[in-house]
Amino acid sequence: MTFLLTVLLVAVALAGFYWLGVPSYRIDATNLVALIKRSLAGAASQSDWDVLEGFMIHHDPELEQCRRSLVELAQREMIPASSPVRFSPAGERQLNEILRQLDGAPLPRSQPDE
Repeated sequence: MTFLLTVLLVAVALAGFYWLGVPSYRIDATNLVALIKRSLAGAASQSDWDVLEGFMIHHDPELEQCRRSLVELAQREMIPASSPVRFSPAGERQLNEILRQLDGAPLPRSQPDE
């Protein structure tokens, strides 16, 4: 009985993935803006920055370059073992500059025009 329930559950999950698509996480400019604002407000965690470091942005080369800049900035200017995440004064200035650039740029669309 347990085996049949397991097979049924797996079949339902696979059918759902087939028709609805596999769940995915896609970083866009709004995610970067939110992370920077949370960091400047003293509300971001190390896990938030770990996600940024681990997820490449394949759909937008300019946004990927921004992500890399943020990762490099975190490695240079983040105060070690701070919880919540804190940056040096120079790091906070750079975060504010990147935030101004992202807020002024048009946000990329999630789906390309067809």
